[in-house]
Amino acid sequence: MMVAAVIGIVFGTVFDMGPAETLVRPVLMVMVFLVFLAVDLDRFGNLFDDIRFTLSSVLLNFVWTPVLAFLIGNMFFPDLLDLRIGLLLLLVTPCTDWYLVFTGLSKGNVFLSSVLLPMNLVLQLVLLPVYLSLFFGESLGMGFMEVFFESMLAIAVPLLFAVAVRCIARYGSLSERVRNGFGNTDQVQLVLLSAAIFFIFSANSTVLLDNVGILVSLVLPLLVFFITNYAVSVIVSMLNGFDVADTTSLIFTVLARNSPLVLAVVSSMFVDRPLVLLALVVGPLVELPVLSIVASYRLRSVSR
Repeated sequence: MMVAAVIGIVFGTVFDMGPAETLVRPVLMVMVFLVFLAVDLDRFGNLFDDIRFTLSSVLLNFVWTPVLAFLIGNMFFPDLLDLRIGLLLLLVTPCTDWYLVFTGLSKGNVFLSSVLLPMNLVLQLVLLPVYLSLFFGESLGMGFMEVFFESMLAIAVPLLFAVAVRCIARYGSLSERVRNGFGNTDQVQLVLLSAAIFFIFSANSTVLLDNVGILVSLVLPLLVFFITNYAVSVIVSMLNGFDVADTTSLIFTVLARNSPLVLAVVSSMFVDRPLVLLALVVGPLVELPVLSIVASYRLRSVSR
């Protein structure tokens, strides 16, 4: 992703890449299709197997974290609305893919984490327009229903295609071929995400270069978010009596964010506000090293 960003800046500086950002949405919609295709909706039935864990995750991700994100944004960027919007969009959307990788590497309870995936996916998409309207209101320049329909449009087509493919895969000899063709999409998703990042950075290279200092300033508020939510997750786990594996699962569920999906949702809503999109792209470049460090620390904790 870092390589894609750097190449995008170079291309955008040397060549006229203005139309490039029109390619962001279709590329990300294909990626969202793969995300939906990989989600096992049957896991909804396991949400109540450990009700304390499920409730803890819901409260931390969808009540506590939006408030924390809003406060951090106001604290660090009181006069920069677009960065506050971008920061909020990044932080209120729990991850639906790579958090499972870090959970597994840290010897966490992967099954328990995977049970949350479909619920987190649905809730974040439904609540995203609510958060935007609640925290920013008229500053967005659009009403709640407009935000809602723009958000739903970005996921409706990928969702319908994913459902259609799943239905086809249930019947006949095509079933096995569909499973083999779409069984492992992580690498494809990474390629598509990198392509989207390239298009965003190339189309907005001038804006980015003019605001390098501002974007670098995102690092500190993101670190404040990760450190705060790590501590809160550990405290909540102790209060609930979770073991080490369940605590690790809760930590990564609360820390890992889902900026690729948000990019797909907001790429057309904020096309004239590149700092919003750029903030979402910078997020994972800070998040992934942090998650790697946390995974290493949790693994050492298990080994003791």
